[in-house]
Amino acid sequence: MFIESRAEERDEFSISPLNEEWIKRAEQELGETETVRLNALNELRNEISSQFNFKFHLQDDFLLRFLRARKFNVQKAFKLFDKYREMKETAPALFRVSPVYDMKFVLEMEIQMALPINEDFGQQIYIYRVANLNPFKVPVDYVFRSNMLWFETLIRQEQTQIGGISVILDMTGVGLAHARYLTPYLAKKTVEVVQEVFPMRFKAFHVVHEPFYFNAILNILKPFLKDKIRKRIFTHGSNMKSLQKFIPSQYLPKEYGGQAEICLSNTYWRKYILNNAQYYENLESNFTVEIKNTNNNDTLK
Repeated sequence: MFIESRAEERDEFSISPLNEEWIKRAEQELGETETVRLNALNELRNEISSQFNFKFHLQDDFLLRFLRARKFNVQKAFKLFDKYREMKETAPALFRVSPVYDMKFVLEMEIQMALPINEDFGQQIYIYRVANLNPFKVPVDYVFRSNMLWFETLIRQEQTQIGGISVILDMTGVGLAHARYLTPYLAKKTVEVVQEVFPMRFKAFHVVHEPFYFNAILNILKPFLKDKIRKRIFTHGSNMKSLQKFIPSQYLPKEYGGQAEICLSNTYWRKYILNNAQYYENLESNFTVEIKNTNNNDTLK
């Protein structure tokens, strides 16, 4: 079986294995079978090894997220991997996720949270609440880093790798002080994360309770957006019925007009992140590479 064949490779922090329904979904949506997966993993590892000297073993669980994000197109998965590597090296102030205790105070503000994955809906729902973000206490880079920390956490779930993620951006309480987070540089980096850097299937971005000037904010992003992503951005204002056309009410908490008995708290995930601080430290320290010079077989540090 697909799951049993990888049981020994699963790292100690994995959250839950795939059941038969998720295995079927992976095949239907991504073209993933055991044969496809094993062949693609070997091809991707060989491609990476031919160009980089890594200081650690490239585990299947880690590489698989890049393949799933690109539906097992090995060349596209390698390009995504290379962008991810490059961004970590060139913009560590934004992409560094360790030490996680540096961001404990941001996590405790409960700006971000993730709802439990529902098998029927099939996507991770990630909520970002601007009202909880204190612009006088949270540095600009910490906002970016905390999102990266959440993405690195959620992508460890194979269900999220397969089904992707829908983002709800709740702009209740946004004010002029939040404008410091909306620089063109950060806007460009945010778009890069979504489009070409992070191994996540971003399925939709739902903006609720947006201010009247939100279109001006969106115009900052539009020059960087590919048409595919632009078509996945939806604004709903205070109309939760509009949101429910995309996410059925039974999967939404009452705060968004839903029926689900869900407490809007990130306590579970916050504990998970802090308790597994070593994982994030390893993710940073292990991701050290030497780029091979293919002309003379020397390495360029």
